[in-house]
Amino acid sequence: MGTISVKLLVLVCGSFALLSAQSNGSSDPFGGDPFGGLSVDSILPPADADPFGSKSTNPVDQVPMQSNLNQTTNLFADIESSSLDANVQNAIIEGIQITVDKGATPDEKIVSGYFIFRDKPSHYFYDVNLRQKKITFEFQDTKASSAPVPSVAEPPIKGFTIYSDKIDVNKTVKGLNPEYHNVIRVVFDLEGVPEIKVNDEYSIITFSFKWTNNPALVSRYTMKDPTKKIVWWSVSTVGVVGLGGAAAWFFTRPEPPKPLEDLSIADLPVHTK
Repeated sequence: MGTISVKLLVLVCGSFALLSAQSNGSSDPFGGDPFGGLSVDSILPPADADPFGSKSTNPVDQVPMQSNLNQTTNLFADIESSSLDANVQNAIIEGIQITVDKGATPDEKIVSGYFIFRDKPSHYFYDVNLRQKKITFEFQDTKASSAPVPSVAEPPIKGFTIYSDKIDVNKTVKGLNPEYHNVIRVVFDLEGVPEIKVNDEYSIITFSFKWTNNPALVSRYTMKDPTKKIVWWSVSTVGVVGLGGAAAWFFTRPEPPKPLEDLSIADLPVHTK
């Protein structure tokens, strides 16, 4: 009787489980999918997913590409080049001002130019080119201002241009490392080259010259090419030296040697027979 009760209990439980599975729409006799139809791929994380919630970085991706390597090389070259610059305080050219004053005559005027700096250049000089009609001022240990310096025209000045450059002061000395200094060049383009005077006061360097408003008198105010004078003086000097040498040779020339005479035989011994 006990055996029959156990079998009935198992049969009833089995029937109940089968009915429950059919009611859930699953043919699995053991109760269906415990994950509600989810696939294994949807449960497992992707192969490239970061288990800690952040995207992992492949170490190979951290290696720079060839273009980045070239940029790095250029960066090191710039650093090396900048280390060769002279460790000096650079002056800053902030402006160039041109003024005009009256001269001694109604046709004459005095033109002045002012180079305005923040601090002061360590060295400067100017060069006059008569053939190209240009005057160039060069300022060492100087940089251009961030604000542009506008060009100004005042006859005979047609305008000027500012150039930035670097020079190696040790270039002509063997065995010394390069030492680069910043240089500013101001080139004035002229109708004619006047005689200029340069003055240096504090942080302002000035130049001035006389000019005329009368075109017929321009030649009086322009510099003459000294090359012709030097050549003429050299030729004249050679001529004077040549004439002086000829005169000196004429008056101090030695007397010509006397012609040779026949030898005398009076002192020869006489042989007798």
